[in-house]
Amino acid sequence: MGQIRKVIQEEGPISRSLLTKRILQAWGITRLGARLDQRFTELLMKIQPEPTEVDRMTFFWPERIKPSEYGIYRVSTDDAQRRMAEDLPPKEVAVAVKSILSSQISLPYDELMKQVVKALGYARSGSALEKSIKSGIYQRVVVK
Repeated sequence: MGQIRKVIQEEGPISRSLLTKRILQAWGITRLGARLDQRFTELLMKIQPEPTEVDRMTFFWPERIKPSEYGIYRVSTDDAQRRMAEDLPPKEVAVAVKSILSSQISLPYDELMKQVVKALGYARSGSALEKSIKSGIYQRVVVK
């Protein structure tokens, strides 16, 4: 349980899938089977980290960080540690969108997408990244 808490504190907000991957890597395990997934679920229920769910993806938040007040986006300088597009929390993408729009005021949708891709540290976009960015734009424009 301590490892799970530590990963959430250091890397949160973090998707459940990336959290699971980080813990499995630490133990030298390459595949998440049904029994391991069940055990992981049990441990998460015991520590009860702050979750948010978007498009059937769960993201866990570090203690004392409120999703509604989140104000940074993270860019990995190490390609090996770069998050998959699916693992980008929409709240974090929304912060990148806000940052770009506050300096640009207004952009055509396609240009906004390109700028967010670049701001998040990706060389080019793909369908998964576009989906994550759309979710972030929705968070920024509709939910906020």
